[in-house]
Amino acid sequence: MKNPVGIISMQYIRPFNNGALHYLKKTRELGFDFIELLVPEPEDDLDPAEVRRICEGEGWTSFWPRG
Repeated sequence: MKNPVGIISMQYIRPFNNGALHYLKKTRELGFDFIELLVPEPEDDLDPAEVRRICEGEGWTSFWPRG
């Protein structure tokens, strides 16, 4: 059984917003199994639907605690 290895989004940029979505693909290219996104503030301009679309395109299951 493989232990998944991940990274937290603030290793790239903070706050993580729509302008940083390219890091999701970069994370996969670097070989990480997941990325943990800090819970964004409403003013951080992060589109959950776009995050989900990109994550699913990279083969990840996304979890969005706010619905």
